[in-house]
Amino acid sequence: MNIVLTSTRLFHILVAICTLRGQAHAGAAVPQARIDPSSAYDIISVANGAYVDVTTDAQDFDHFYLVASPSNFETAWYLWDPPTGTNEKGTYTIVHFVIEYGVTVDNSTQGPNPLRLATRNNDRLPLPLQVVPAGGGEYVVKVANKDLLWTLYGDENKIQLLPATGEKTQHWRFVETENT
Repeated sequence: MNIVLTSTRLFHILVAICTLRGQAHAGAAVPQARIDPSSAYDIISVANGAYVDVTTDAQDFDHFYLVASPSNFETAWYLWDPPTGTNEKGTYTIVHFVIEYGVTVDNSTQGPNPLRLATRNNDRLPLPLQVVPAGGGEYVVKVANKDLLWTLYGDENKIQLLPATGEKTQHWRFVETENT
């Protein structure tokens, strides 16, 4: 097995080593006040260490669901200002770097609401989301002004909205990336 060590992967290894030693690397976590909408971020699940990306088995272009699967590669995300009318500080629309659609929710499904990308048909607006420090360089991502957090859910590693539990399945790392 050949392992390709890019500068980005080397950076992630160094961040992990510093974190294990109790040293927080300046670029390892992005405090809420320092989130720069012009920067791109890898979003990583604390529960399984996987990058957040969209499903590769979508039935069509309008059904890309969010997953944090160990098989995912790095995927850059932007934190843009939310749609007009949401002026609360620290509220963003999280947007996929390549496809450039924001994260939304599909309310038509049963059970926990799976997150997906908003479609080109604008059938659902992007969700206004807040990235809130949870300590130790970890964050929770929640729907603005609601107790609904991104939660790693089930064997498929989909990301869904569920009430806060305090479990690691609701904790995420935001690492600034140049992988764009």
